[in-house]
Amino acid sequence: MNKNEVHYIESLILKKSTHDVLDKFILEILRPVKKKSKASPKMESIAYYNLIELLTEYCIRNTKNTTHRFAIQTQILYEKMLFNEAFTLLVKNKKNASEHDNYYLMLELLEWEEKVINAISPQNADELRRIIKERNHAISCVQNINEYHSLSNELMILLKTGSIRSEENLNELKRIISSELLANEEKAFCLTAKMYYYVIKSGLQWMQNDFEPSIKNMTKLLSLFEENAKVFSSNILSYIISYQNYLMLAIHQKKHLLVDDKLLFLRNEVSKKIPENFTYTLCNLEITIAIIFLQNTLSSKNYEKGLKQAKQIEKKILKLPVTNLEPQLILAFYNLAYLYFVTDKYSEALHILNYINQNFKIDIRTHLHVFASVMQVIIHYERENYTLMNHIIRSTKNRLMKNVGLKSIENTILNVFYTKKSFPEKSDFIPAFVSLKEKITEFENDMENAKYLMSFNIKAWLSSKIEGKTLTELL
Repeated sequence: MNKNEVHYIESLILKKSTHDVLDKFILEILRPVKKKSKASPKMESIAYYNLIELLTEYCIRNTKNTTHRFAIQTQILYEKMLFNEAFTLLVKNKKNASEHDNYYLMLELLEWEEKVINAISPQNADELRRIIKERNHAISCVQNINEYHSLSNELMILLKTGSIRSEENLNELKRIISSELLANEEKAFCLTAKMYYYVIKSGLQWMQNDFEPSIKNMTKLLSLFEENAKVFSSNILSYIISYQNYLMLAIHQKKHLLVDDKLLFLRNEVSKKIPENFTYTLCNLEITIAIIFLQNTLSSKNYEKGLKQAKQIEKKILKLPVTNLEPQLILAFYNLAYLYFVTDKYSEALHILNYINQNFKIDIRTHLHVFASVMQVIIHYERENYTLMNHIIRSTKNRLMKNVGLKSIENTILNVFYTKKSFPEKSDFIPAFVSLKEKITEFENDMENAKYLMSFNIKAWLSSKIEGKTLTELL
């Protein structure tokens, strides 16, 4: 088959020719040349596969078939009674499904393979036993992947607010930690299941302050992605999120130069692997780069470097759609506001903090909403806008109680800034700051509260007011 024939088929399809006209021509093109081999030599040509792709598109468009395109390709050949060609194509597509760890598709292809085998060689016992064996393996892989995927989703739902907020949540977390699925990585015998295993295990270890094991598991996850290029290509968004988690762990360990180097990798290498029409994935990469850059800047105290890029980052992320990007965007905006806050750029910080309160739901990364409100209160304290302080405190408490509940640590921090005096002095708050600093020390002895306080170094800010120093001196 030559290019002219392919173009002719294209024109027939584009003209929406009648099925009879199109079918007659297709059968002439697809009919195998009588040779000793089962499959026609034509099947080895790119043009042949281009034709199959064209016919698949035609079938999808005209029948609204929701079956996977690989199965449709087989169906086209099967219905034309080109069984040997269908079998050859099935072998190719099954290999592709296996390489992509797509066992749902594998089950669909095995159904067609059974039909094709029965058409070529009815009741072929050996072939049917092979299909049964392959189907059982595919089913076990689907079950394995689904178990780990479900556990991953349970953890994600539990941590939607960014912290454990009730006894019920804590018990649910304990149940996940003790799951038999996490006993050892051999239980995750499929590639995708193993990826979920590393995600869950690393996340739980991070929550328990086991940072070394956590970063080891995240490193294994990234290696798994990079060693399996085809799985990586279909899971690039998961790779980006995993890379973000890995770099956040590296920042916690003060590996700032490593993080700078990996940021270049994300900008220069990973971005090239994302198709231009993958808008959601490209947006996530943009936000990930912003989050990691800002967190690394804050951790390394390289505030000057951060401020040089701050306006450009703000401009970029403000253009991104909030829908479905809330968890990432709120973290990026919070880090940006925190950079402005610690460098006394209060007007810029207030602008971002107001944006957070107005555009993001409080049940997503709740702890960041709380500390965003605390920063707003502190800025108004510095400006002696005491009436606004009280309003923000009441509003934040009401939103928390209405949506997710008010934690003891949140109530304690917010109450310190509430004043009943009409015209207080800054010095009136110092005894309460001393008391809160002592309570914060007690809170830090609790693992969950200590994790909660990592997002905002309120202890350093309290010390700066008590000792009369700048915040940057004490961070």
